[in-house]
Amino acid sequence: AATPDRRTCPVTGYTAHSAAALLTTAFGLTGPSLLVDAACASSLMSLFLAAGDLQSGRVDMAIVAGAAYSKLYEWLGIALAQSMSARTSCPLDAQADGLITADGYGVVLVKKLTRALDDGDRVIGVIRSIGLSSDGRGKSFWAPRMVGQVEAIRRAYAGGIDPSLVGYVEAHATSTQLGDATEVAALTDVFAGVLSKKIPVASVKGNIGHALESAGIAGLIKTLLAMQHGVVPPASNFQTPSAAIDWEQAAVYVPRTAVEWPRRTDGKPRRAGIDSFGIGGLNLHVVVDDAPHADDPHSRGNGAGVNLKRSSARPE
Repeated sequence: AATPDRRTCPVTGYTAHSAAALLTTAFGLTGPSLLVDAACASSLMSLFLAAGDLQSGRVDMAIVAGAAYSKLYEWLGIALAQSMSARTSCPLDAQADGLITADGYGVVLVKKLTRALDDGDRVIGVIRSIGLSSDGRGKSFWAPRMVGQVEAIRRAYAGGIDPSLVGYVEAHATSTQLGDATEVAALTDVFAGVLSKKIPVASVKGNIGHALESAGIAGLIKTLLAMQHGVVPPASNFQTPSAAIDWEQAAVYVPRTAVEWPRRTDGKPRRAGIDSFGIGGLNLHVVVDDAPHADDPHSRGNGAGVNLKRSSARPE
């Protein structure tokens, strides 16, 4: 096939809103195309929409991507909100004093599980469920609300999705004291009393910084790689646990060394949760399972026909 060439591509506008159309035209794709701007929740919000189209049968395959690049107005906005770090990105750490932005691009291809197996695709993981909520009115545009985060996480495990199988959480954790503490409290609210032991939690932002619109898909890819290799990597840039977090009561802990994550021996899948929270209060929690065994009698189930749960959390 010919390599896409912008000189011959009929799409001539290169603004953000035309990015999806440009890619569709350049690569000769068919079907709907759209660009989603939901701040830091953009890429996983795109996954939510793609899952809905797969469920309904509107598409039989979707390319979900996130793209983020450094923009002066974003730097200024984050700095004026006093959310920019003067040092580095260290999620969940005592030294966390703000985020560091990063350029990032990530792409995943999603199908219904039955279609992927019929096509002979290599299945990397199964999106089991996605929970969505909006915070509603809070103290400020920038301040996270635990109630909204809890709603998104709870909805992700509604409908028989077993939270006790979760062995790892990829946190949104942007390296701010308030945001990180709020997220751990929300996770504890949902998982306390459900898990048999504390599970590891970390954030890819400790590795690459906050990739903003691509942050969610970066966390998804990291989680799939951890499943593929059977190990949860140690959290990057983590030395001293944040004093703003009640670690004794928390349902999670931050791994300082690699944690083995082998396949289960009871036939059940390894399961992980991935948080992605957008500024202004849009919250998503994605439940992902590892790829099914070839001899698993349930491997042809409706895994990629995701349970989509949405609502808005009312103001307190």
